[in-house]
Amino acid sequence: VVELDKGEFGVLVARELHATPAARAASLSYDGGTLAVSKPDGELLLVEVDGPSSAPGRTLRLDPSANLLEWAPEGGWIVLGCNRGEDDSRAWALDSVNLRLVPLPGHQGRPVDAVCATLDDGRGWTAGGDLSLCLADLATGKELARTRLVLRASYMAATGDGARIILRSTTSATI
Repeated sequence: VVELDKGEFGVLVARELHATPAARAASLSYDGGTLAVSKPDGELLLVEVDGPSSAPGRTLRLDPSANLLEWAPEGGWIVLGCNRGEDDSRAWALDSVNLRLVPLPGHQGRPVDAVCATLDDGRGWTAGGDLSLCLADLATGKELARTRLVLRASYMAATGDGARIILRSTTSATI
């Protein structure tokens, strides 16, 4: 993690805040205070960006490791997903304050291709290789809705009111 500042004479200067090992995925919280890093060995590391660079951060072990991380704007939740293979794929929600992991429904045994959190109310979307799109409550893991997609999603994001999501596949985008 680096911090960019305008230095002397308006020149942009990068200052290293934290060095992290190789990562499968990384995501910065909306307030910019916490970096989540998923390492290949299954360790999920939460580092306070404004803390001392020598601080080790908080850790949690995931099996398998996550390659998708998306912070929810409020509440400290992170939506995580893994698309490692047919048998090892799954999705979770993580309460980043208490390090409580909540399994999310859908896609078990199929790759999780994209995840996102709604902007307003603690819900998360997951899209999987089984072409299903699932909405779940992050705190309980309860499935709230499920539908079928025409194409596999490679990325998604929620609109501000949470009423719509934008999906991108390798061939098109859908709202």
